[in-house]
Amino acid sequence: MGLRLLAKETPDHCPLLIDFKQPMVSHGPSPFRFQRIWCEHKSFMSCVKEAWVDCNQDVALGGLHKLVGKLKRTKVAVKVWNKQVFGRVDHIISELQERVEILEESLQEGFSDEVEQHFLVTNIELEEWQKREEIRLSKVAKKQWLRKGDNNTKFFHAVIAQQRKNRRLDQMMLENGTQLSFPRQIHMEAVTYFQNFLTEEHMGAVPNLSSLIDDTLTDEEGQYLCAMPTENEEVVEAAQDFFGGRELDRFYTSSYIVLIPKMAVLLSKIISAEQGAFIARRNIVENIALTQELVHSMNKKMQGRNVMVKVDMSKAYDRIDWPFLRYVLRTFGFLDRFCRLIDQCITKNRYSIMMNVTTQGFFKSTRGLRQGDPLSPYLFIIIQEVLTRLLKKSFDTGRIGRFSHPRGAPLVSHLICADDLVIFTNGCNKLMKGLMEVLAIYEDWSGQLINKEKSAKFFSRKCSLVQKSDIIRETGFKEGQFPML
Repeated sequence: MGLRLLAKETPDHCPLLIDFKQPMVSHGPSPFRFQRIWCEHKSFMSCVKEAWVDCNQDVALGGLHKLVGKLKRTKVAVKVWNKQVFGRVDHIISELQERVEILEESLQEGFSDEVEQHFLVTNIELEEWQKREEIRLSKVAKKQWLRKGDNNTKFFHAVIAQQRKNRRLDQMMLENGTQLSFPRQIHMEAVTYFQNFLTEEHMGAVPNLSSLIDDTLTDEEGQYLCAMPTENEEVVEAAQDFFGGRELDRFYTSSYIVLIPKMAVLLSKIISAEQGAFIARRNIVENIALTQELVHSMNKKMQGRNVMVKVDMSKAYDRIDWPFLRYVLRTFGFLDRFCRLIDQCITKNRYSIMMNVTTQGFFKSTRGLRQGDPLSPYLFIIIQEVLTRLLKKSFDTGRIGRFSHPRGAPLVSHLICADDLVIFTNGCNKLMKGLMEVLAIYEDWSGQLINKEKSAKFFSRKCSLVQKSDIIRETGFKEGQFPML
């Protein structure tokens, strides 16, 4: 337990802070994080420019390596600047608060124009720093709903403290019953788990997708995707190296923005209407509205009864099989050169596990798409397009039964939004078995795994208890309840 007097925020009251919590012991380095508050300091941009220009002696290096050098040296310079010039904001605020108290006491003993001027200037400076700290803490706490007005620094501190407390792991129980209680032990066990998971081999058979996918892209569109950027700047020079086939440094495994604008233009030609996310001129709200309309017609009388299936894929991004992704891209007509660029992006990923504000481990993966990488959603919906076409073909051939639709309305067999999948089908036992066989085929092809605990089936009121029990036993999915989450 600790006791500490806080600065006065009213003329005659000084808060007393009683701290009961145990301090968190760090067992590793904390990652570098850019703070937007730095941009408000008058010397920050000059520090960045000076560090960036100082790296220009590396002219003999290629664009990729040159950019890595500039970014790394700029990071070092900013860390030094933060320590020597910017300092710790809480210390600066404490010093200003002490100075205000001293000046206030001096004014009470005897008035002086010079002291009053210092007092006013110090107060203004204190308010500025408190406002900066409030902005910084609001970003860390991810609380955007409190805007300018009262100083909410204490609130943000409380939110951040609670978040850190909730994220802190003090104990871990392993599958064999072993209990871990030391922070480093727990952290290394987490590293081992994720390293094993992300390097697990998928042994699925290579499918023949010719009946599902045509060679969609033209040679001109393929050449457009591989076209070299022309601007003459450091970042574009690095992009030129990348498009020229130079191997990516492991520094670049976080994002690959250079490919995204080109892919986004062509995806609408490849991706079916059932997918509503990440495609230009498509609105997710349309799929939501269509789902609501179909739910309203669930209780219509029909043979087999209506059933809606919500499918949850376990760790959807992390399980993507790289050979399958390469095969799908080539089947759609993407050029080998473009596929090699994609390969550079996904196979160079390295991971560290962050826990209790520190990082451990640095390992490569052999499967999966990196979450947070802006390229990953586009690659994921291309993979999902295989499932879309597989489902549509199975509905057309009668392997899966149809949901009741208004007469003359087009068939809506399923809707997908990123990794959320809803299937509208018939509850006949034979047809439900066909649906599960189709999903199993997709699992085998792609490396995906259905999470049966989170997947659910929603039944028409016309379904009998016997039929519900048969379907639940056949699929292993639980019965869902509205509203659907």
